[in-house]
Amino acid sequence: MNFSWRITKYNPKYRDVKGRFTKNEWTSIYDIGKVFSGKELTIQKYLKTEELYVDAIFYFINHLGITTLEVNSLEKRSDNIEILNFHQLYTEEMSNIYKTIKEGDMLTLKGIANLCRLVLRENIWCYLKNHSNLVIYFGYDYYMFIGTSVACDKAIEKIIRSGLYVEPFELPVNAI
Repeated sequence: MNFSWRITKYNPKYRDVKGRFTKNEWTSIYDIGKVFSGKELTIQKYLKTEELYVDAIFYFINHLGITTLEVNSLEKRSDNIEILNFHQLYTEEMSNIYKTIKEGDMLTLKGIANLCRLVLRENIWCYLKNHSNLVIYFGYDYYMFIGTSVACDKAIEKIIRSGLYVEPFELPVNAI
């Protein structure tokens, strides 16, 4: 991929010289109900942030004219979806994807959105790829990496306007 970025909710001004984020922020769906910088992470705030990440993916997909992505390096936490206290956040479609998804599956746009939510909620891990145009790679703690074969300035602008942060970043080798 010729172009790649780290896309996060984390303001880069709070990174140390090694690039580590130093501010105490929520990093997981499991942080709902906890307090960060004097504010409780609510389900609504969590869902709003999660949607920003899904929207960011779709800015790239739309820019590149992609309609499907392939599932690569799939890992599931267990045989059954772990929804804990957040059962109201999971749709039947999400549950079905969790039960049936397998390595190499080609996902349509709706499936991509639901799978990305499952990844962000730490139920599944994988990366998504459109052979030579796009790769989407998820890291721990609400980090997302996107690589493309072409510059996607309009997608980047939309993501920045949404409130997420976009930083040039080299993709992990196993994602390319």
